[in-house]
Amino acid sequence: MTRIIIVLFNLLIFCHLTIKGQDTVMLIPPKIDIKIDNCDSNSKYISELLEEVKSYGYQTGSVFYTDNVISVDLNNNGVCEYILKFYDGGANIIEAFYEVKNNELKNIGRFWENSYSWLERFNDYPQLLVVYYDGRKTNPIWKFKLLRYNGEEYVVHYSPNLTYGELKDLGLKYFKQSNYKLAEICFRNVLTVYSYDNSTDVNNLALSLIKQNKKVLLPFSWIKISFGKTYI
Repeated sequence: MTRIIIVLFNLLIFCHLTIKGQDTVMLIPPKIDIKIDNCDSNSKYISELLEEVKSYGYQTGSVFYTDNVISVDLNNNGVCEYILKFYDGGANIIEAFYEVKNNELKNIGRFWENSYSWLERFNDYPQLLVVYYDGRKTNPIWKFKLLRYNGEEYVVHYSPNLTYGELKDLGLKYFKQSNYKLAEICFRNVLTVYSYDNSTDVNNLALSLIKQNKKVLLPFSWIKISFGKTYI
């Protein structure tokens, strides 16, 4: 009797850990486009942002980048938010997000130029997919995280700490366990996040859909399937 109880207890722990691990697999929302300059910008705020970076000695007259402010309506309320792009004095161009609260500019996020993509909106604001490198600059290991606006600023909502290869391998593991739903999520994330021109990744997703008796309806840019080949 005692042995049975121990076995059942261990089984419950295993199930709990398995479910907990599965909960960490989140589907990255689809990418979207944000219209730039689709709101009435305020020259006062633009001037304030440009003046802010002029205080940097290396920024004034920089041959690397000309100060620039982009007006954008992030939450579709007709009021502009602003993206300030400037050279950081090192090797990067920074994009700093600002919104207007109580007639004052408030920073809500700061990212490297071209390091993020706009994703499907959550609570009116677009989510952000940020791709970053972990490790040495001479040998970067690319990973990703999902950010959401929390009412004050953009914060990390999901950060699985997975590289392209690790994410694909996780999908393969779920597929071999016949957990095709989680395999589908992993393979979709591979294509959404890394956007590699790799027919293997498209085939993996297609096979996980077929195993669930789902129609294989993929974005046109992903339809590069080599029929008759199995990669899993």
